[in-house]
Amino acid sequence: MNSRELLRQLYIGIGITVLLFALVGAIFMRPIWLYEAALFVGGVCSCFLLYHTYDCLDRALDMQAKSARAFITLRVLFRLVLRAGLLILGILIDWSAFVGVAIGLMSMKISAFINPIIKKYRIAKGIISDDSTNRERSNPDFEDSDESDEFEEDGDDMDEIDRVVDTLDIENNK
Repeated sequence: MNSRELLRQLYIGIGITVLLFALVGAIFMRPIWLYEAALFVGGVCSCFLLYHTYDCLDRALDMQAKSARAFITLRVLFRLVLRAGLLILGILIDWSAFVGVAIGLMSMKISAFINPIIKKYRIAKGIISDDSTNRERSNPDFEDSDESDEFEEDGDDMDEIDRVVDTLDIENNK
């Protein structure tokens, strides 16, 4: 699955989460309109933050390590300040606005948990294909073998790797 498809599934999950919490909030929260508006703002902000994270990481992959670290740190700080600002604004307006914004911002996290369910549904409906099918199409020489079993069975290779790493650590400390 490519990253665009994953983003699409996460957006769907955010929408489902916001919709479910809007229905539950319509029963328990007062004033309803304020909660629903804040939930919508939090959900839209979650979508923006998700895309911003994706774009930031995509750009950082093309940079040198030192500049990428500074770039990512600045962007993470921006996202943190945006979240904090929305939560503070929600507190200043009303407690139901705060709850709506907080749940809206958390919808991205909840979406990540329900993403496997969304993926299974989309595969079952034929909207997307299974990952193994994509690998086979993109690489005709693809063999679905699990090489990790060889590594676990042969402990001598792991011992050798540990010795090399220890040797490198000793040389770096000198």
